Amino acid sequence: FPVTIDVVCGEIFNIGTDETMTTGEGLAIIESLLGPIEYTLVPKRAGDQVETTANIRKARTLLGYAPKMSAREGLRREVEWCRRLLHK
Repeated sequence: FPVTIDVVCGEIFNIGTDETMTTGEGLAIIESLLGPIEYTLVPKRAGDQVETTANIRKARTLLGYAPKMSAREGLRREVEWCRRLLHK
């Protein structure tokens, strides 16, 4: 590090944590921040993902990226940011 712009120009990077989480766990975090939300559960379909993890290997390698907070804290801060933005 540092890498030069010509190395990363045009590249796409996943930025997040490397925590694995199910959709249900993500919804539970959102509900803990916003209160109950309305959604409809539908039957699983072939190919539906059970859990998700951001692959941040490329960002770590090329950018020296290292997450500094949990997914929960990141979502909390995003909700706070959105509230400030909407209530200006």
